Amino acid sequence: MLALPTVIGWLLQQPGLGFTAVMGMAVVCAMAELVVALIGPLRRISTPDRWSESEL
Repeated sequence: MLALPTVIGWLLQQPGLGFTAVMGMAVVCAMAELVVALIGPLRRISTPDRWSESEL
């Protein structure tokens, strides 16, 4: 992830891309995070009847 600020800085300096490209990257990343959040469970908490079997 160290190269991400470099890529963003380079994109901002491009005359044809600039801010639009950076905002496009932000939207794509946000959509990817939303997909990951919707696919997987938010938490894995056992039901009360299985608490004696769970490890803390």
